Amino acid sequence: ISDNIEIGLGYKSGKNDIERTYIAYNPSGLGENYNYSNSSYYSYVSYSPYLKYYINNMFIAARYSINETNNMDDSNYPIWALDTNGVYMVSSFDNYQYNYSTKTKTTEISVGYKLSYNDKIYFEPSFSVRNETGEVVSENIITTNSQDPEITEITSPISDGNHFRLNLAVSIRLGE
Repeated sequence: ISDNIEIGLGYKSGKNDIERTYIAYNPSGLGENYNYSNSSYYSYVSYSPYLKYYINNMFIAARYSINETNNMDDSNYPIWALDTNGVYMVSSFDNYQYNYSTKTKTTEISVGYKLSYNDKIYFEPSFSVRNETGEVVSENIITTNSQDPEITEITSPISDGNHFRLNLAVSIRLGE
Protein backbone atom coordinates (compact mmCIF):
# COMPACT_ATOMS: atom_id res chain seq x y z
CA ILE A 1 0.00 0.00 0.00
CA SER A 2 2.87 2.34 0.86
CA ASP A 3 6.60 2.15 1.58
CA ASN A 4 5.99 0.85 5.12
CA ILE A 5 2.79 -1.22 4.81
CA GLU A 6 2.37 -4.61 3.17
CA ILE A 7 -0.92 -6.51 2.79
CA GLY A 8 -1.37 -9.99 1.42
CA LEU A 9 -3.41 -13.15 1.30
CA GLY A 10 -2.01 -16.56 2.08
CA TYR A 11 -3.72 -19.56 0.51
CA LYS A 12 -2.93 -23.26 0.88
CA SER A 13 -4.86 -26.29 -0.30
CA GLY A 14 -4.24 -29.89 -1.07
CA LYS A 15 -5.70 -33.35 -1.20
CA ASN A 16 -4.54 -36.92 -1.06
CA ASP A 17 -6.41 -40.06 -2.17
CA ILE A 18 -5.03 -43.43 -1.10
CA GLU A 19 -6.28 -46.86 -2.04
CA ARG A 20 -4.69 -49.88 -0.37
CA THR A 21 -5.13 -53.46 -1.61
CA TYR A 22 -5.12 -56.39 0.82
CA ILE A 23 -5.39 -60.17 0.67
CA ALA A 24 -7.70 -62.04 3.05
CA TYR A 25 -6.28 -65.53 3.36
CA ASN A 26 -8.68 -68.46 3.36
CA PRO A 27 -9.03 -69.65 7.00
CA SER A 28 -8.64 -73.30 6.00
CA GLY A 29 -5.33 -72.61 4.28
CA LEU A 30 -6.84 -74.24 1.19
CA GLY A 31 -8.90 -72.73 -1.59
CA GLU A 32 -8.86 -69.25 -2.96
CA ASN A 33 -7.81 -66.13 -1.08
CA TYR A 34 -9.83 -62.92 -1.42
CA ASN A 35 -8.46 -59.56 -2.65
CA TYR A 36 -10.11 -56.38 -1.36
CA SER A 37 -9.27 -52.71 -1.03
CA ASN A 38 -9.74 -49.86 1.45
CA SER A 39 -9.56 -46.15 0.69
CA SER A 40 -8.69 -42.89 2.45
CA TYR A 41 -9.22 -39.29 1.42
CA TYR A 42 -7.69 -36.17 2.96
CA SER A 43 -8.13 -32.53 1.94
CA TYR A 44 -7.34 -29.13 3.44
CA VAL A 45 -7.78 -25.47 2.60
CA SER A 46 -6.53 -22.36 4.39
CA TYR A 47 -7.10 -18.65 3.76
CA SER A 48 -5.08 -16.13 5.69
CA PRO A 49 -5.08 -12.39 5.02
CA TYR A 50 -2.35 -10.39 6.75
CA LEU A 51 -1.12 -6.85 7.34
CA LYS A 52 2.53 -6.00 8.01
CA TYR A 53 3.89 -2.60 9.11
CA TYR A 54 7.63 -1.81 8.90
CA ILE A 55 9.43 0.68 11.13
CA ASN A 56 13.04 0.92 9.86
CA ASN A 57 14.15 -2.77 9.89
CA MET A 58 11.60 -3.86 12.52
CA PHE A 59 8.07 -4.99 11.67
CA ILE A 60 4.83 -5.93 13.34
CA ALA A 61 2.35 -8.18 11.54
CA ALA A 62 -1.23 -9.31 12.14
CA ARG A 63 -2.72 -12.41 10.46
CA TYR A 64 -6.17 -14.01 10.58
CA SER A 65 -6.52 -17.57 9.24
CA ILE A 66 -9.53 -19.72 8.40
CA ASN A 67 -8.61 -23.40 8.06
CA GLU A 68 -10.58 -26.54 7.22
CA THR A 69 -9.43 -30.16 6.93
CA ASN A 70 -11.51 -33.20 5.98
CA ASN A 71 -10.56 -36.86 6.41
CA MET A 72 -12.47 -39.95 5.35
CA ASP A 73 -11.49 -43.59 5.75
CA ASP A 74 -13.64 -46.32 4.18
CA SER A 75 -12.61 -49.82 5.19
CA ASN A 76 -14.17 -53.17 4.28
CA TYR A 77 -13.24 -56.41 6.00
CA PRO A 78 -14.38 -59.73 4.51
CA ILE A 79 -16.28 -62.24 6.65
CA TRP A 80 -15.59 -65.88 5.87
CA ALA A 81 -18.34 -68.50 6.17
CA LEU A 82 -18.26 -72.26 5.83
CA ASP A 83 -20.64 -73.53 3.13
CA THR A 84 -22.45 -76.91 3.12
CA ASN A 85 -19.56 -78.53 1.23
CA GLY A 86 -17.07 -77.54 3.94
CA VAL A 87 -15.45 -74.83 1.82
CA TYR A 88 -14.76 -71.34 3.17
CA MET A 89 -16.13 -68.44 1.11
CA VAL A 90 -16.48 -64.69 1.65
CA SER A 91 -20.14 -64.26 2.66
CA SER A 92 -20.30 -60.53 3.49
CA PHE A 93 -18.29 -57.54 4.71
CA ASP A 94 -17.97 -55.46 7.82
CA ASN A 95 -17.68 -51.83 6.76
CA TYR A 96 -16.14 -49.07 8.87
CA GLN A 97 -16.33 -45.43 7.78
CA TYR A 98 -14.53 -42.83 9.83
CA ASN A 99 -15.03 -39.18 8.84
CA TYR A 100 -13.80 -36.13 10.63
CA SER A 101 -13.49 -32.49 9.79
CA THR A 102 -11.67 -29.75 11.64
CA LYS A 103 -12.54 -26.07 11.32
CA THR A 104 -10.31 -23.51 13.02
CA LYS A 105 -9.81 -19.77 13.15
CA THR A 106 -6.43 -18.40 14.13
CA THR A 107 -5.27 -14.90 15.01
CA GLU A 108 -1.54 -14.20 15.13
CA ILE A 109 0.53 -11.16 16.07
CA SER A 110 4.24 -11.18 15.12
CA VAL A 111 7.18 -8.92 15.87
CA GLY A 112 10.33 -9.31 13.82
CA TYR A 113 13.36 -7.91 12.12
CA LYS A 114 14.20 -7.60 8.39
CA LEU A 115 17.75 -8.67 7.48
CA SER A 116 18.96 -7.87 3.96
CA TYR A 117 21.20 -10.43 2.27
CA ASN A 118 21.30 -8.28 -0.88
CA ASP A 119 18.84 -5.97 -2.64
CA LYS A 120 16.61 -8.94 -3.71
CA ILE A 121 16.79 -11.44 -0.80
CA TYR A 122 15.59 -10.71 2.74
CA PHE A 123 15.37 -12.83 5.88
CA GLU A 124 12.68 -12.00 8.43
CA PRO A 125 13.00 -13.81 11.78
CA SER A 126 10.08 -13.12 14.08
CA PHE A 127 8.36 -14.09 17.32
CA SER A 128 4.59 -14.75 17.27
CA VAL A 129 1.70 -15.19 19.66
CA ARG A 130 -1.17 -17.25 18.20
CA ASN A 131 -4.67 -17.96 19.41
CA GLU A 132 -6.62 -20.78 17.78
CA THR A 133 -10.28 -21.69 18.23
CA GLY A 134 -12.44 -24.23 16.45
CA GLU A 135 -13.99 -27.65 16.57
CA VAL A 136 -13.53 -31.21 15.38
CA VAL A 137 -16.57 -33.12 14.13
CA SER A 138 -16.10 -36.92 14.10
CA GLU A 139 -18.52 -39.40 12.57
CA ASN A 140 -18.14 -43.18 12.75
CA ILE A 141 -20.39 -45.48 10.72
CA ILE A 142 -20.07 -49.22 11.41
CA THR A 143 -22.02 -51.76 9.37
CA THR A 144 -21.58 -55.39 10.36
CA ASN A 145 -23.03 -58.43 8.58
CA SER A 146 -25.36 -56.29 6.41
CA GLN A 147 -27.27 -55.03 9.45
CA ASP A 148 -28.42 -51.45 10.02
CA PRO A 149 -25.42 -49.14 10.45
CA GLU A 150 -24.37 -47.90 13.88
CA ILE A 151 -23.69 -44.15 13.59
CA THR A 152 -21.83 -42.09 16.19
CA GLU A 153 -21.20 -38.35 15.79
CA ILE A 154 -19.15 -36.30 18.22
CA THR A 155 -18.39 -32.57 18.10
CA SER A 156 -15.40 -31.52 20.20
CA PRO A 157 -14.13 -27.98 20.68
CA ILE A 158 -10.43 -27.29 20.24
CA SER A 159 -9.01 -25.98 23.48
CA ASP A 160 -8.58 -22.24 23.29
CA GLY A 161 -5.10 -21.12 24.21
CA ASN A 162 -2.14 -18.99 23.28
CA HIS A 163 0.76 -20.54 21.43
CA PHE A 164 4.21 -19.01 20.97
CA ARG A 165 6.24 -19.50 17.80
CA LEU A 166 9.59 -18.58 16.31
CA ASN A 167 9.39 -17.95 12.56
CA LEU A 168 11.83 -17.41 9.73
CA ALA A 169 10.56 -16.03 6.42
CA VAL A 170 12.67 -15.69 3.29
CA SER A 171 11.54 -13.07 0.76
CA ILE A 172 12.79 -12.92 -2.80
CA ARG A 173 11.81 -9.68 -4.49
CA LEU A 174 11.40 -9.74 -8.24
CA GLY A 175 11.63 -6.72 -10.50
CA GLU A 176 13.27 -3.42 -9.73
